Amino acid sequence: MTGTPRPEDQHPDRAQGPDEVQPPMTIIGGPAAQDTPDWSPDQGNTPATSPGPAYPQRSGGSGEPLSLTGIFSSIRRTGRWEVPPSVSVVGGFSETVLDLREAVITSPVVEVKVYDAFSNCKIIVPPGVGVDLGSGASVFSNEKSDYQGVADPGMWRLRVLHYGAFSNTEVITLAAGESEPKWWKRS
Repeated sequence: MTGTPRPEDQHPDRAQGPDEVQPPMTIIGGPAAQDTPDWSPDQGNTPATSPGPAYPQRSGGSGEPLSLTGIFSSIRRTGRWEVPPSVSVVGGFSETVLDLREAVITSPVVEVKVYDAFSNCKIIVPPGVGVDLGSGASVFSNEKSDYQGVADPGMWRLRVLHYGAFSNTEVITLAAGESEPKWWKRS
């Protein structure tokens, strides 16, 4: 069989020429197949002259607590995510990282309860956030924070309650986009 292939012998989904490009096929239809619109902050909520809180005011928010559980695993929440007033972290032989630098905080106080054994929990907050660490009960554990005792009155506050054994809970302050310094460069 020689010569040019006939059009009926070609696959119907294949483009016929270099100028004919078909759009990519989507298997799942509906909202999941659509692109997410770009997010932009709402500039009209707070007048520029009034010193309002640095957290958005929500009306009718669910306020339901968030529970994160990891056994022999890793949990990592970074980027833009909504943080309820109460977060519970349960871990066993696991690592948890909660990056709150770009998160949407909906209350003036965020309470994180950490229940863990043989685990690490690291919470990253932006500068100016007040931190209360040391509540709870822990056995053979390490609780550490680099909070200097000076908080911005317009920012939200973090309260950490740690209940654990043979575990590590750490709160560090970093600006958005700043990478964590290596252990040998920390002061």
